[in-house]
Amino acid sequence: MSACRRWQDRLGAWFDGEVSPLEAAEVRAHLIDCPGCRAQVAAWRRQREDLGLLQPGPVPDGLVERMALRFEAGLAAEVRGLDRALRLWTAAAAVLLLAGLGLLLAGRNGLLPREVAASPPRDLDRAVSEILNRPEPAPAEASEGRR
Repeated sequence: MSACRRWQDRLGAWFDGEVSPLEAAEVRAHLIDCPGCRAQVAAWRRQREDLGLLQPGPVPDGLVERMALRFEAGLAAEVRGLDRALRLWTAAAAVLLLAGLGLLLAGRNGLLPREVAASPPRDLDRAVSEILNRPEPAPAEASEGRR
């Protein structure tokens, strides 16, 4: 078989029908003398027959056209869905933009107060101190308050 290694490429090309008539005659002459190469060709033939069993039957008339129509219908539905989503996001962005501009203009025109009234920190600190410094009620007073 070591002498046949040089024949492997030519043998494969012959099996696939890719050689000239002269090369085909040379390969056939080699196959007569070489049982290893004959076994290789026989294995390839069995493999080709097995693969031939896997081939699908003919395509029914109109199948390709029906598939194209279904594909186009699905694509159209997807585009419509994207169009709706884009319109929704555009409307939401417009509302946010208008609200922001409205607040900006209201602040500039004095419609919104410039300062927010809050209790001075001292008042808050005083209230927290009073709560924390209250004496704890006696146990008897605590139980009377629960009745």
